[in-house]
Amino acid sequence: MSRYNFRSRPAKEDLPPPRTSKKRVKRSDSISHSALQQHPDVSFVSRPSTPIDAEVNELPKESGIALTNKADDTIVLSSDSVPATHKDASPTKSTGVWHDLQSFEPGAWLNDAAIFRVVTKLAARDKSFGVVDPLIVENFNRLSGPNWDARDLARDYFNKPKVLLVANPLESHWVLFLWERENKQLYLYDSLRGGTYEAAAITSVVNLVKVAFPNEEIPEPISKECPRQPNGFDCGLHVLRNADMLTSALMPGVPEPPLDPQEMRAYYRQVFLD
Repeated sequence: MSRYNFRSRPAKEDLPPPRTSKKRVKRSDSISHSALQQHPDVSFVSRPSTPIDAEVNELPKESGIALTNKADDTIVLSSDSVPATHKDASPTKSTGVWHDLQSFEPGAWLNDAAIFRVVTKLAARDKSFGVVDPLIVENFNRLSGPNWDARDLARDYFNKPKVLLVANPLESHWVLFLWERENKQLYLYDSLRGGTYEAAAITSVVNLVKVAFPNEEIPEPISKECPRQPNGFDCGLHVLRNADMLTSALMPGVPEPPLDPQEMRAYYRQVFLD
C-alpha cells in the first residue's frame, strides 16, 4: 500500500488584529497531523486566501465561525516542506503548539490543529475509533501527485469500525461526523443544525466515504441530537464534546464532560496538553 506525507507550510503572517475583544488565532505554523506525516510525494495549494474578519456581532445568529486560518495561508503538501521554527526556544512555541493553545482563549475559534489533536487523544481511549484529519476532509478532492491513489489513502483512514470526521464546510462552521462501518452509515453532530454549510459538509464527507468504499451504497447522514452552542464561535468546542461523548460511551464511570463554554475551554485545553 502506498503512503503519502502532508506537511503544512507556515502562514505568511498573523491574522489582522480584532476590532473587538474577540480573539482570532492563526493555525499552527508547524504541527504535523498524523496523516500529514507519512506520504512524501503529494502536494496541493489551498484555495485563495479568505481573511476571517467578521466580528461575532456581525454574524447571522444561525451561523458559526470555525477558524482554520486561511488568511494568507498557503498549504503545500510535499516532501520538501520544512516545519517552521520560532525564535523563542520554548518547546511549545518552537513546535507551533503555542498558536494552537491560543485558540482555547475565551472568544477564540478553535483551529484545525487543536481540534485534530484533542479528537485523536479522545479516540485513543477506544481502539474501535479512527480519526480523519480535518485537512484531508477539506482538501481530499484537490490532492494530486505522481503516485497518488485516492482509494489507497481513503482506506488508510477507514480501517477501524468507527471513524470520526471533522468538517469545516465553507470555512464557516465545525461539524462532526461518525462513520459506522457495520451499519454503513454516517451520523452528523451539529451544534447549530441547518444552514448553507450543512449541504457542503455532507457532500465533502460522503464523497470521501464513497472513495473508501466504492462498491457500497452510502445513504445520507442521519442528524443526531446534541447540545446547541450559545454563540457564533464555540462550534469547535462542541465538536470536541460530541467526540468525547462518543468515544467514552463504553467506558463505565467516566464523568460527562462540561457544557459551560468556559469550562469546556479549560477542560479541553488540558486534554490538549496532557
